[in-house]
Amino acid sequence: MGKKYLVLLLVPSLITLSGCLFRDSAPAPLNPPSNLTATAVSSSQIHLSWQDNSDDEDYFRVLCPSMWGIQHPTIATLPPDTTSFEHRDLQPETEYEYYVCVHKEEQHDREEEHTCSERVYETTLPESGEISGK
Repeated sequence: MGKKYLVLLLVPSLITLSGCLFRDSAPAPLNPPSNLTATAVSSSQIHLSWQDNSDDEDYFRVLCPSMWGIQHPTIATLPPDTTSFEHRDLQPETEYEYYVCVHKEEQHDREEEHTCSERVYETTLPESGEISGK
């Protein structure tokens, strides 16, 4: 007499949220890019390359903290499975610092996961016709 079925009240919410609350398995963690290299191509260009170690990233960000004096300046946002980037319009004989981050946006809670490579440094070449003391 007068039994209440709380399950009936919760069923629509459970159906809507079940994908977020119950997963068959935890998502695979992102693995940071590895073997990041920076190679001076000219007095105004550095070629970056790395190994993509994640299978389901959403995008990569290339960061160059030595530019503009800010902590995490993103110089490029690149699509999944990208493994190189050409940084152009640089100053001659200037050292630049780089790292690459892989990102995954979580579908249900809109949080973002990311992990980054080790940092590398490279100096652009002197302007053509000049001889460096290296």
